[in-house]
Amino acid sequence: MMRIYLFILAVLLLASCSESQKPSHIVVEENGNKYLFSQMGEKIVSMSIAKGEAPMVIKATRIIPDGSDIFITMGELYKIANLIGGNYKTFDKKEKSFVGYVVVGNTPVVQTKTLTEAGEKIGDTESIIQYTITDPKTQKQLNIKYASSPKVRAVENCEKKSLTVPVNNKSNEFTSQKHIVVRLSTLTNFFARKCEASYNKGEGILYLKFAK
Repeated sequence: MMRIYLFILAVLLLASCSESQKPSHIVVEENGNKYLFSQMGEKIVSMSIAKGEAPMVIKATRIIPDGSDIFITMGELYKIANLIGGNYKTFDKKEKSFVGYVVVGNTPVVQTKTLTEAGEKIGDTESIIQYTITDPKTQKQLNIKYASSPKVRAVENCEKKSLTVPVNNKSNEFTSQKHIVVRLSTLTNFFARKCEASYNKGEGILYLKFAK
């Protein structure tokens, strides 16, 4: 009993100083219609629906709710930026609580490249990962940059945040790690097409609602 108590206490103390990543679904809502995001891609989703089957959907998108703010890790940036930027394709399949499925489309709004820049000291260099996001309506661009080596640090339009993560997949132990994250409002405020992002903790769903 004491071990269980100490474990719970340790998790609570860790959570108090860092944010937890929540495995979540994504729902795109347009004109009042809700579409559930599938990671399987256009071909597999299309084939599943043609067979009358529900496409595979994995509750794996890592969302970091923090008060009234929502953050995402760099690993989620590509798909979420594309969805918010309108690069998606919907498939109609009437289900009990939504009307179909959505996947990332074929006209990406995100480009990634690695840059080598001079470091703080003479002779030092650092690797910079740059995501360039282009608004398809205005052609304006937004850069999100962070240094990956020799030291991980936020550079532009992102920040470093402590997150609670499991030590490994087989353990109930948790630890706190620093990760580069992006505030979701940075994306929703950038694109000309208005998107209202909200996170329902009870459902574990990130809603991306587009104006009519």
